[in-house]
Amino acid sequence: MKSAIKKVIAACVVCGAMVTGLSVPVTTNVEATTIQAKKQKKSASKLEIVDSGYYVQPTDEYSDTAYVYFWAKIKNNDKKKSIDFPVITATAKDESGNVLGSSSQTGMSIAPKDTVVLTSMMDTGDTPATTVEIKAKKPKFTSRKTIKSNVFETTNITEVPQEYTCAKLTGEVTYKGKKDLDGIAITAIYKSGDKSVFAETTYLNDIEAGSTESFEINPLSNELPDHDSVEVYVQNW
Repeated sequence: MKSAIKKVIAACVVCGAMVTGLSVPVTTNVEATTIQAKKQKKSASKLEIVDSGYYVQPTDEYSDTAYVYFWAKIKNNDKKKSIDFPVITATAKDESGNVLGSSSQTGMSIAPKDTVVLTSMMDTGDTPATTVEIKAKKPKFTSRKTIKSNVFETTNITEVPQEYTCAKLTGEVTYKGKKDLDGIAITAIYKSGDKSVFAETTYLNDIEAGSTESFEINPLSNELPDHDSVEVYVQNW
C-alpha cells in the first residue's frame, strides 16, 4: 500500500513538473520574444516623429496645379549619438488610393535627445491630394558632436498682414554658441489648438557667435489655414 501511495505521489510530482515544465519554457520564450521586440521597437523609435501634418492647396483661378505642404517634428531619442542627415518622406494619394506624388526632405543633424523640424512641398498635378502619408527613414547615427537647438533663442515673433498675400512672420533669433555657423534653418509651425495645420521654413547664412539676427518667413501658400498660435524652431543648417 505504501508502495502504491509513493507511486501516486511520484506521479503527481512528475505531472506537476510537466505542467511547470510546460509553462516555464513558454513563458521564457514569450519573455525572450517580448524583450527582442522591445529592443527592435526601441531601436526603431530612436528617431521618432512626435508631430507631423500636411496642408493641401487645391487648384484655383490663378493656378491649375495643386500642391501639398508637409512637415514633421522629429526627435533623436538616443542619449549619446547624433543622427546624421535625417530624412522624412511624404506620399500623396487620391481618394482611390492612387499615388499623385512623392517627395522627401533631408535635414543636417539631430543632437542626442534633441528635436528638429523638417518641411517641404510637392505638386500633385491638377488633382488635390486626399491623404498624405509621412514617414521617417531609418536613422544613421554618428559620434560626431552636433549643435543642439537650445543654443538658439527666438524673440519678438509677429505676424505682419500683407495686402495681396499671406501674412508674413517676423522675429529675431539669438545664437548663444561660441563658434560661427555657415547657416541656420528657422521653421514656423502654425497651430490650431494642439493640431499643427501648416509649416514653413526660411534660411539665414553666415551666423556669427553671440549674434542676433532678424528674419521673416513668407509662406508660399496662397492662403494660410485658420490658426491661433505659431511655434518657431531653429536648427543648425
